[in-house]
Amino acid sequence: MIEADVIGTLFEAAGDDEAEAVPLPGWHVNITTEGLAARPDLAPFVVTPTTLRRVWAGDDPAAPVVTVALRFADQAAAEAALGG
Repeated sequence: MIEADVIGTLFEAAGDDEAEAVPLPGWHVNITTEGLAARPDLAPFVVTPTTLRRVWAGDDPAAPVVTVALRFADQAAAEAALGG
């Protein structure tokens, strides 16, 4: 089993402080580079945002070395790919 940090839905701040945040598409999960090496079938779900919002402890959000961001269509697709 690989380590996973299930983030779920991410939101983009609206341009106005009073406006509601806008959900970004997909279901977001972070794994480690070791996890990706163990599960190369997850490679199609890898995304590379400019700056990660959450990383594994000590990793750099702008230049991650340990954290790999994944995006799935939805929670069900993530659970199916990751094994529940």
